[in-house]
Amino acid sequence: MRTKNMQYIQFPYIYIAVLIILLYQKAIFFGFSYMDDHVLILQNYDFLKNISNFFEVFKRDVFYPAHNPFLFYRPFLTLSFMMDAHLTGISPVGYHITNIFLHVIASCLFFSFFTRLDYARIPSFFMACIFAVHPVLSQAVAWIPGRNDSLLAIFVLAALITFMELIRTKKTIWYFWHALFFLSAIFTKESALAIAPLCLIYHRLIVKNRGFPTEIKIILSLWVFIALIWLYLRSHVLINPIHWTVFDATRSLTLVIPGFIQYIGKIIFPFNLSVAPILRDTSLLYGYIAIPLLILVLFRSQTKRSGFLIFGAAWFIFFLLPSLVSLNFGAIVSDFMEHRLYVPIIGFAIIILESGAAKALTPKNKRALIAGAAVAAVFAAITYSAMDRFENRISFWEDAVKTSPHSSTVHRLLGFLYYLDGNLKDSEKECRTALALDPQEPFVHNKLGRIYAARGESGAAEKEYREAIILYPNFDETYVNLATLFYKENNRTDAAILWKRALALNPENVEAAKDLAIYYCEEKNPEALNYVEMLQKKGIKIPPDFMEKVRSITQERKER
Repeated sequence: MRTKNMQYIQFPYIYIAVLIILLYQKAIFFGFSYMDDHVLILQNYDFLKNISNFFEVFKRDVFYPAHNPFLFYRPFLTLSFMMDAHLTGISPVGYHITNIFLHVIASCLFFSFFTRLDYARIPSFFMACIFAVHPVLSQAVAWIPGRNDSLLAIFVLAALITFMELIRTKKTIWYFWHALFFLSAIFTKESALAIAPLCLIYHRLIVKNRGFPTEIKIILSLWVFIALIWLYLRSHVLINPIHWTVFDATRSLTLVIPGFIQYIGKIIFPFNLSVAPILRDTSLLYGYIAIPLLILVLFRSQTKRSGFLIFGAAWFIFFLLPSLVSLNFGAIVSDFMEHRLYVPIIGFAIIILESGAAKALTPKNKRALIAGAAVAAVFAAITYSAMDRFENRISFWEDAVKTSPHSSTVHRLLGFLYYLDGNLKDSEKECRTALALDPQEPFVHNKLGRIYAARGESGAAEKEYREAIILYPNFDETYVNLATLFYKENNRTDAAILWKRALALNPENVEAAKDLAIYYCEEKNPEALNYVEMLQKKGIKIPPDFMEKVRSITQERKER
């Protein structure tokens, strides 16, 4: 298919890039949010900064410890963080620049994809600009871990574009590029498997090829081959996945309808935004208004094409549905986070472009062009204002508490960040609010223990730590905290037992290994060397004087 109105909108990619840079430039100086990025980057930095770990990325869950149940095999996200760590170190500036750069690429591919779908150049450009500035997508740009969805969009769009070129030209080179982008997409996020049915829908309903030509047979073989490689590697990484029961599946499906309603509402009316939305605190009103409005606009459109509408709807559903089928009902956001719309919204844009309103965007229709520009300007203004939520960890979690006041988890996490800032009074207040909302909240007692320990209230701290262990006996951090408390009270033997328990639960727990190395060194026990070697294998540098002391202890024991 060839592009229409090619004479209009010169240098569109430059305009799109400049628009994004101007809008998101202040995000470059934002900090870490301490939601996922503290684990993915800060706690994982020693691994990320070592480029020799490149192939190890494919052997790890994205959150990396293999001792707990995990679901996320996303090595390309980790590779992107590794690139940033290698180039810019621990500073968040480099990570934010990469996020903005990825959004530029995705937005430009968005425009290229729609022109290849035979949409006119002007409506495609306007839709790309709206995609570039849409408030609901700001989380994928301003929040560092949100890049997983912009990365996915890049690979998905590239996979579809190369498939379209393959169907159009029949050239062999497009098999290679399509296979490469399909592989990259599924190693970024598992929902990329939707590429396969979408390509087939495109071939059948838009190209309108009823046959089963050779190129489709070859592509099918490539999809199966790549998917099997991915499944093989994934199965060896996610060795202890969460088991999902029929009850869990049924309960999860109750999120689907309200999820679709609120997401559609946020696309059309992006006003009730939240960094960590939960269903209870999210209004569905905008969705109830947006859905009939969209149906009315499509109904009044005379030239809509059913094949394109089905393709767009399938795209929206295939990429959004996995996010709504929650596998973790204790999750902070009930899987309604806004960055999840980044790829599905492309399908929604196809539906919009089939409406008469979008098709009215022509050089002769000045009113339509002004209206389109006004929508983009309003969306950009909302994004610019709402972006401040991501400025730092306190602004992030204060917005979470403000917009999701009934979430015990966001209160607990804000309380922990107040604790890190030395604000113990407000920290305890938020933790107590979290407990009032959910007495079984598994991590809040651990946070309260740290607050009381910081105040010197050892008895209260121990009580909270023990309560935390009862509620969540497999959380290694609590054992480390209780061990530290015992150590300060000179109960060194019990402290060592707890540190070992933490390491048994999480072999990646560097703090437990460090504490045990120090403990055994002070006890003049050569077992200290075992923990020193463990730390060295993890890339942790050992002070020369400490290393010499451990070697001396080991040598003395050998000479006895």
